[in-house]
Amino acid sequence: MRISPGYLKPVSDAVGDALAIDVLVALVEAATGNDLYSVYASAGDPTRKAVFRTLEELGKNDSEHWLLIAVMAEVLADAALRDLIVKGCPSTLVSPPGIDGFVQRALDALAWARSRVLASGNHLAVRPYRAEIAEVSDRIRRLAAYKTLHEALHGLDLKLTFQPDLDLRDALQATADLVRVGSTALGKAAEAERPWMAAFTRAVTAHADAVTAMDPAAGDRLTEIQRLVRFQLARLNGALLADAKDLTLGRLVAILRQPLVAEQGVDELDFAVLNLKSAMLARVLVHRIWQDAESAFSLIEGSLSAPASSAEEVIEDWFLLQRQLLWLASLDPEAEWSSQVRAIADGIVDQLNEHSFNAAIGPQIAILHRLIKFRFFAVDAALKSDCGVLDKLYVPLTDLVAEIGRVKPSVTSV
Repeated sequence: MRISPGYLKPVSDAVGDALAIDVLVALVEAATGNDLYSVYASAGDPTRKAVFRTLEELGKNDSEHWLLIAVMAEVLADAALRDLIVKGCPSTLVSPPGIDGFVQRALDALAWARSRVLASGNHLAVRPYRAEIAEVSDRIRRLAAYKTLHEALHGLDLKLTFQPDLDLRDALQATADLVRVGSTALGKAAEAERPWMAAFTRAVTAHADAVTAMDPAAGDRLTEIQRLVRFQLARLNGALLADAKDLTLGRLVAILRQPLVAEQGVDELDFAVLNLKSAMLARVLVHRIWQDAESAFSLIEGSLSAPASSAEEVIEDWFLLQRQLLWLASLDPEAEWSSQVRAIADGIVDQLNEHSFNAAIGPQIAILHRLIKFRFFAVDAALKSDCGVLDKLYVPLTDLVAEIGRVKPSVTSV
């Protein structure tokens, strides 16, 4: 059992209190491919008891994390529940293994399922679900596309923050080119992205023209670009989390399982694909928490420079951010950056205890912000790599949709 026995009831109670029963039913199906009441709980169970029974049953196969990661993504703002879950079941988010092994295992399991589904008659049971399988493959491709866009803007934001005095025209144009190319894999979602992409391209052109003309307004154009970039970073991050939550690999397993329920290999299909779903969702969830921390820094720095801000407001915002940073550091406790974050955060608290304010903590906040920005960029690059590896499932699933549509009942395959 991945969850510590002493935490099973406290975690179950906390999750049960946080979720309405209909939300729990949906999360269980998304995380496991199973119906809550058919497999785990009894009709009429209070929500706490339903959660307890589900985690207890999943624990028999060390798979409680499937549901717990989905819960954390669902109640993103509930930091106390997230802390409790990670303490009770560290394997949800602490030092997760690389995604490559999960993807390869899922590819192998899907290859087996494909061979059996295409066997005589089996494809007929799956054919009505071609659109659902296609949606899974499209969402996988969209995740990779959103991540490409996010990383391109993130890299530009670093340059705008730390190298604003350099001639950034080439970097801006290169990012505009990446944005244009990256939108092609979004499919239907591309239409919703075009307005900000067009605005970004116009802003880049206006800045280049202002620099060429030695117009003092060039600096204002750069500020506008950075404001647009930071807004889109937060929004794209939200789109990533939404697509990862809605990546219906549990439903995919349920569809493919129907004609194969009596065959050896079905259990491996379940575990390979659902482990991949939870691993990917965990990575996107941590990425979102990093994005929130990065956004909080900008707010605090803005407050420090605003004459109307009170010390109490900034101090309150700082302690909320500090808790978030220390929690992120706890996910990678042996890393050098983690030690640096703890040391700088402790120094800021010492300054506050000595009743120093802007003059004392401003430089320390700036140093910590720089450290977090570059660490987040490393997290960002790792997630882009993960999305690229996940994208290996796109072609097999797309091919399966096509094959289910054209194969005839007389065709056999092993």
